[in-house]
Amino acid sequence: MSKSTPLAYAGIVGATFFWGTNFNAGAYIIKSMAPISASIERFAISTLLLVLIFGLAGKLRLSTLKNNLPAFIGLGLLGFTAFNLATFFGLQTTTPINGALILATTPLWTMIFAVLLEGERIDRGRAIGLVLGLLGVGLVITRGDIQVLLGLKVATGDAIILAGSIAWAANMVGTRRFVKDSTPL
Repeated sequence: MSKSTPLAYAGIVGATFFWGTNFNAGAYIIKSMAPISASIERFAISTLLLVLIFGLAGKLRLSTLKNNLPAFIGLGLLGFTAFNLATFFGLQTTTPINGALILATTPLWTMIFAVLLEGERIDRGRAIGLVLGLLGVGLVITRGDIQVLLGLKVATGDAIILAGSIAWAANMVGTRRFVKDSTPL
């Protein structure tokens, strides 16, 4: 095992923790501040921290930022701004659980965009994984009772969060398409 493997696993666990708590924390936050303020403050702080961390680690590549600035701005507005505004506004009229379940459709939208915009093919393994994931979400939503689907009510917040999920998926595909000579970090 390489020295970076434990760090990679810690990063995966950390990301999963923050993604998993995103909707509960968001629902709590919007009780005391406007969704726009919450979104701006969240990403201003995280952007400053990332620039500081990458700067101190010597990994801030200003030429890459400069060369990709239009793509970073456009994709940032689409993926981060639209997604987070949709999350915070959506949580005003839906539950954190609904939001998290709707967000679980993001891989589906990402795959659809990749197929439509990049001509990507869906292999058997990805198709099976996607179907199993969506079935799992459906099982959680319905609690195993198909009648729940028939009586399902869609709140305005659900639709807003779905729009955010689609924006995030477009960001993922757009990043592969428009950002050049940059690492995932």
